[in-house]
Amino acid sequence: QSHLLADIKKGYAYIYKKTNRKTFIPETKIKGVTYYGPQSFLFNISIEAFSVVDDFNYQFLKAKTVEKQLELLQYMAAVLYTPHQNRQAFNIEALEQLRTPFLKADAAFLYAMVLSYQGCRYLLEKRYKKVFGGVQRKDVKKKYGFAKVVLQMAGQKFGTHQETKQTRVHTFLEQLNEDLTKK
Repeated sequence: QSHLLADIKKGYAYIYKKTNRKTFIPETKIKGVTYYGPQSFLFNISIEAFSVVDDFNYQFLKAKTVEKQLELLQYMAAVLYTPHQNRQAFNIEALEQLRTPFLKADAAFLYAMVLSYQGCRYLLEKRYKKVFGGVQRKDVKKKYGFAKVVLQMAGQKFGTHQETKQTRVHTFLEQLNEDLTKK
């Protein structure tokens, strides 16, 4: 069965009026392996992982087919869900391999995951207003996401580019928000 997000939205319109969609399904089992989701409000996610997920989310919002949506959601799940209870450093080079188990993930789980992510994204926009600029997503002409910002912030407070990529998303956004406030 395929589910269109538009169909899901009709039945769960109340979800879009509340901003407390910050908790992910804590874990899911695929082929006997348990995959653990991120903490509420993405507290244990690196800026690199956030950047990658955010780019996939942006593409998901523009996807024209259910097949393309599901493909992008599988990639998002590959970044957000890990077989380790203690989250390991994200490795973008392993993304295809990380996605493989999520090819078998239930579509309802994937759509629930993106709703949680979008709730977190909305709260991040509210919390770090200077970073996100209060611009509505539909108005943004996005060429690249946070990857360029991470590169620009490297060598400052967070260390090398590799160290900066592994900085927790909230720590990174707080510093960037502060830097933008000073300008």
